Amino acid sequence: MSTKTDSSELMFTYGEQPDEVGDREVKGKASPRAEKLIQEYYDAKLMLDCTFPIEYTKAWEENKGRHPFVRRGLAF
Repeated sequence: MSTKTDSSELMFTYGEQPDEVGDREVKGKASPRAEKLIQEYYDAKLMLDCTFPIEYTKAWEENKGRHPFVRRGLAF
């Protein structure tokens, strides 16, 4: 382990430093299984369910005057 001390920074290096920093992203083609999952994700239809926010708001309004933690718990 080498230590380099500048006037404003302290840097530790373990082993040899690489000549250049490479990308973290692995560039290439996905496996067939991953490719199938990606395609299923892209082909899926958008589905929204608005019942939870409606029921949450309804329960929140029904418990006016109670402590917010209680209101939140009853709303869930």
